[in-house]
Amino acid sequence: MERINNTVMLIFSCTFPLLKPRLLWVIAFELNLRIKPRKQLVREKPEPLAVPDTINEVWSMDFMHDQLQYGRRFRLFNVIDDFNREG
Repeated sequence: MERINNTVMLIFSCTFPLLKPRLLWVIAFELNLRIKPRKQLVREKPEPLAVPDTINEVWSMDFMHDQLQYGRRFRLFNVIDDFNREG
């Protein structure tokens, strides 16, 4: 959905607080009000992940959580060596 000019949206939303954004767009379109198109973001390609050459060069850490069948919850703190995937 395209964006309505911020001023128009503010006036409509203050005047008619229960109107949904799509209805506001239709009203603005019917009144030939200026409608701004969305700007498309230009994304750069990410760099490939670096692969470690030796043991103990890069470590990763993460929190995990789960729940047992009878309802008890627990959290884990995992630390893993990225070279050989051992903790």
